[in-house]
Amino acid sequence: MIVADNLKDIFNREEDKNIILAIETYLAQNPGLTNFKPGEKEMISNGIAAIAIQAESGATNKNLLEAHKKFCDLHYTLQGSDTIAYKPVSNCSHINKSYNEEGDYLLYDEAPDKTLTVAPGNFCFIPNEFAHMALYDSHGPVSKLVFKIPVL
Repeated sequence: MIVADNLKDIFNREEDKNIILAIETYLAQNPGLTNFKPGEKEMISNGIAAIAIQAESGATNKNLLEAHKKFCDLHYTLQGSDTIAYKPVSNCSHINKSYNEEGDYLLYDEAPDKTLTVAPGNFCFIPNEFAHMALYDSHGPVSKLVFKIPVL
């Protein structure tokens, strides 16, 4: 788990340059980030997709974590403060919902090990080795983008 306000602090390998370029280009083409339709998945490039989320923070089920196999998540908080709870998938054993291939997720009935806060203007990279739940603690409304990045 990495939280940073600069993509280069997250994607620092030479082979990650295309990820940075795709996301920075997308954000530059959407100044003010006002044209997003919550819940809609938009393909960017290089297999990367963006999903806009506007929601009230505060998970109703504090013991539900999701995990992915084909994609990693990059959460970008636009407004509000997001709390992300997480736990290594290797430590999860209580499956709530089996793997959904089309949606690339499975759900665990697990209490998280840790939480972290993602302030506005910050990114949080969640490798697919971690089960997680965003909008975990109640901090009011949150607007964010979730970039789905193919596992390399």
